[in-house]
Amino acid sequence: MISNYILLLFSASLLACASENQEEKSEVPFKHHETIHQDSHHLDSTTNPFKGATFKTEAVKNDSLGWGYTIYINGKKAVTQPHVPGVQGKKGFNTKAQALKTADFVVYKIQHNILPPSVTKEDLDSLGVLK
Repeated sequence: MISNYILLLFSASLLACASENQEEKSEVPFKHHETIHQDSHHLDSTTNPFKGATFKTEAVKNDSLGWGYTIYINGKKAVTQPHVPGVQGKKGFNTKAQALKTADFVVYKIQHNILPPSVTKEDLDSLGVLK
Protein backbone atom coordinates (compact mmCIF):
# COMPACT_ATOMS: atom_id res chain seq x y z
CA MET A 1 0.00 0.00 0.00
CA ILE A 2 2.79 2.43 0.94
CA SER A 3 4.73 1.48 -2.19
CA ASN A 4 1.64 2.33 -4.30
CA TYR A 5 1.41 5.70 -2.55
CA ILE A 6 5.11 6.42 -3.19
CA LEU A 7 4.71 5.37 -6.82
CA LEU A 8 1.71 7.68 -7.17
CA LEU A 9 3.65 10.64 -5.68
CA PHE A 10 6.63 9.92 -7.91
CA SER A 11 4.40 9.78 -11.01
CA ALA A 12 2.69 13.04 -10.06
CA SER A 13 6.02 14.82 -9.60
CA LEU A 14 7.23 13.57 -12.99
CA LEU A 15 4.07 14.86 -14.65
CA ALA A 16 4.49 18.23 -12.94
CA CYS A 17 8.07 18.48 -14.23
CA ALA A 18 6.96 17.54 -17.73
CA SER A 19 4.23 20.22 -17.65
CA GLU A 20 6.76 22.86 -16.55
CA ASN A 21 9.07 21.94 -19.44
CA GLN A 22 6.21 22.24 -21.92
CA GLU A 23 5.33 25.68 -20.57
CA GLU A 24 8.92 26.83 -20.93
CA LYS A 25 9.05 25.65 -24.54
CA SER A 26 5.83 27.47 -25.42
CA GLU A 27 7.36 30.79 -24.37
CA VAL A 28 9.93 30.69 -27.18
CA PRO A 29 9.07 33.61 -29.51
CA PHE A 30 7.91 32.87 -33.02
CA LYS A 31 10.38 34.05 -35.69
CA HIS A 32 8.32 34.89 -38.77
CA HIS A 33 11.33 36.01 -40.80
CA GLU A 34 12.59 32.44 -41.00
CA THR A 35 9.61 31.42 -43.14
CA ILE A 36 8.85 34.65 -44.95
CA HIS A 37 9.91 33.40 -48.39
CA GLN A 38 8.18 30.04 -48.21
CA ASP A 39 5.13 29.64 -50.42
CA SER A 40 3.19 26.53 -51.28
CA HIS A 41 2.15 27.92 -54.69
CA HIS A 42 5.55 28.08 -56.33
CA LEU A 43 6.18 26.16 -59.51
CA ASP A 44 9.02 23.84 -60.47
CA SER A 45 12.17 25.92 -61.00
CA THR A 46 12.75 24.27 -64.37
CA THR A 47 9.57 25.91 -65.69
CA ASN A 48 10.45 29.38 -64.38
CA PRO A 49 10.06 31.82 -67.29
CA PHE A 50 12.17 34.38 -65.40
CA LYS A 51 15.25 32.17 -65.05
CA GLY A 52 18.21 34.25 -66.25
CA ALA A 53 16.16 37.45 -66.53
CA THR A 54 17.63 40.79 -65.44
CA PHE A 55 15.77 42.81 -62.86
CA LYS A 56 15.98 46.48 -62.00
CA THR A 57 14.10 48.19 -59.19
CA GLU A 58 13.43 51.88 -58.94
CA ALA A 59 11.88 53.92 -56.12
CA VAL A 60 9.33 56.44 -57.30
CA LYS A 61 8.33 59.51 -55.28
CA ASN A 62 4.66 60.37 -55.48
CA ASP A 63 4.02 63.71 -53.77
CA SER A 64 0.48 62.87 -52.73
CA LEU A 65 1.18 59.33 -51.46
CA GLY A 66 4.86 58.96 -50.53
CA TRP A 67 7.23 56.40 -52.06
CA GLY A 68 6.35 53.55 -54.38
CA TYR A 69 8.38 51.35 -56.71
CA THR A 70 8.71 50.09 -60.26
CA ILE A 71 10.23 46.78 -61.29
CA TYR A 72 11.73 46.24 -64.74
CA ILE A 73 12.29 42.75 -66.14
CA ASN A 74 14.71 42.54 -69.06
CA GLY A 75 14.45 46.31 -69.48
CA LYS A 76 10.64 46.38 -69.70
CA LYS A 77 8.40 47.85 -67.01
CA ALA A 78 6.65 44.90 -65.40
CA VAL A 79 5.38 46.14 -62.02
CA THR A 80 4.30 49.62 -60.99
CA GLN A 81 3.35 49.93 -57.33
CA PRO A 82 2.65 53.56 -56.34
CA HIS A 83 1.49 52.70 -52.80
CA VAL A 84 2.13 50.15 -50.05
CA PRO A 85 0.74 46.77 -51.20
CA GLY A 86 -1.09 44.41 -48.86
CA VAL A 87 -2.59 47.07 -46.61
CA GLN A 88 -5.89 48.87 -46.74
CA GLY A 89 -5.94 52.33 -48.28
CA LYS A 90 -3.57 54.09 -50.65
CA LYS A 91 -0.58 55.27 -48.67
CA GLY A 92 2.97 55.32 -49.91
CA PHE A 93 6.06 54.13 -48.09
CA ASN A 94 7.62 56.67 -45.72
CA THR A 95 11.11 56.27 -47.19
CA LYS A 96 12.80 55.35 -50.43
CA ALA A 97 14.63 52.52 -48.61
CA GLN A 98 11.33 50.94 -47.51
CA ALA A 99 10.00 51.00 -51.07
CA LEU A 100 13.18 49.43 -52.47
CA LYS A 101 13.27 46.75 -49.77
CA THR A 102 9.73 45.73 -50.68
CA ALA A 103 10.55 45.81 -54.39
CA ASP A 104 13.52 43.51 -53.73
CA PHE A 105 11.20 41.12 -51.89
CA VAL A 106 8.85 41.03 -54.89
CA VAL A 107 11.83 40.43 -57.21
CA TYR A 108 12.92 37.54 -54.97
CA LYS A 109 9.46 35.99 -55.31
CA ILE A 110 9.48 36.38 -59.09
CA GLN A 111 13.01 34.97 -59.42
CA HIS A 112 11.99 31.93 -57.38
CA ASN A 113 8.76 31.46 -59.34
CA ILE A 114 6.53 32.26 -56.38
CA LEU A 115 3.61 33.53 -58.40
CA PRO A 116 1.70 35.67 -58.04
CA PRO A 117 4.30 37.65 -56.09
CA SER A 118 1.73 39.02 -53.67
CA VAL A 119 2.76 40.89 -50.52
CA THR A 120 0.83 40.63 -47.27
CA LYS A 121 0.78 42.92 -44.26
CA GLU A 122 2.66 40.18 -42.37
CA ASP A 123 5.37 40.18 -45.05
CA LEU A 124 5.72 43.96 -44.76
CA ASP A 125 5.88 43.73 -40.98
CA SER A 126 8.60 41.06 -41.20
CA LEU A 127 10.55 43.24 -43.63
CA GLY A 128 10.27 46.11 -41.15
CA VAL A 129 8.84 48.57 -43.68
CA LEU A 130 5.65 49.52 -41.88
CA LYS A 131 7.36 51.64 -39.22
